[in-house]
Amino acid sequence: MKNMRAGFYLSILALIAGIVGIFQYMVNTGTDYFKSSGTNSMIYVFAIAGIACLLLRVVLEKKGQSVVSDILGAIAPVPFILAFATLLSDRVNAIAAIMTFTNNAQNMADLSSALVAIGALLAAALLGMITSFCRIAKAD
Repeated sequence: MKNMRAGFYLSILALIAGIVGIFQYMVNTGTDYFKSSGTNSMIYVFAIAGIACLLLRVVLEKKGQSVVSDILGAIAPVPFILAFATLLSDRVNAIAAIMTFTNNAQNMADLSSALVAIGALLAAALLGMITSFCRIAKAD
């Protein structure tokens, strides 16, 4: 652990943000207001692909395969951006409806998990972008 650079820790933060985004999306799809909207499996696919890219990048860079690691670093934010955009487009009408017409305590509670999922996926994308400019492991 002491041979790790800032990119490693930023990657861990991006992974955590991606996992929080997936978890909060699961919570959101089970709420009363959003249950009828169904589940968009592409959000899961994109978020898991981003997590896999980040994990693979960490493993490969620690093994010394920096070219593939650099490519994965550039690719990793893309699935998080796609997950964020897909979730936002799925929820934008509901967010507008709740904020204007159906604003009550229960609907706002249901909306909070959607907003946390959207924010977490955006954070994972931004951290992934920053991480792509950083090294994971220190040179021996």
